[in-house]
Amino acid sequence: MLRHAGQDPGTSTTSRDATNADADQPAALLLSVTPQRYVGYFRDLQRLRPGPDGLLDPAEIIELMARYATVPAAPGRASDRQ
Repeated sequence: MLRHAGQDPGTSTTSRDATNADADQPAALLLSVTPQRYVGYFRDLQRLRPGPDGLLDPAEIIELMARYATVPAAPGRASDRQ
């Protein structure tokens, strides 16, 4: 789902409705808010394909990040950096 700056959070630019296939299970939502200049980054990241182990190649991720002037986060848990 794509939202534009200033758009009401209750509206969407897509007509597809997301539904929880199993109403007895909780639904999950992953939401990312990013500046317009990084939308291409997430599209490019989506195009990367996992290797035989099911994981993305770290070298490909680093190359992609360099194209968008981003750097990997320091090792450790996110809660350690707050």
